[in-house]
Amino acid sequence: MKYTIVKIAFDNIDLLNSAKVELLNERLIAAAQVSRINSTWRWKGNLETSMEYMLELKTKEKNLDEIYKIIRKYHNYDCFEFTYYEVKCSKDYYEWIEEEVK
Repeated sequence: MKYTIVKIAFDNIDLLNSAKVELLNERLIAAAQVSRINSTWRWKGNLETSMEYMLELKTKEKNLDEIYKIIRKYHNYDCFEFTYYEVKCSKDYYEWIEEEVK
């Protein structure tokens, strides 16, 4: 099984928290971390800057589609960041993820 980290930027902490709780309750993730970030990007020809929250999820690759559907339900952006990558980790940490995530 591949251990995966998913990153999603939100501008609304209440929506982020709702998504995070559902993901944890559905056992699609083992953990979630939230950081406050200052983002700048181009959108429809304009330069945008905003304070956002980065949600980082610890999960298994096989859960990505289900996670995306839940994030889509709560996210208020037309086009939101949903990036993910496989990572290597210690045996103990990997076993914890295996135990916590369906």
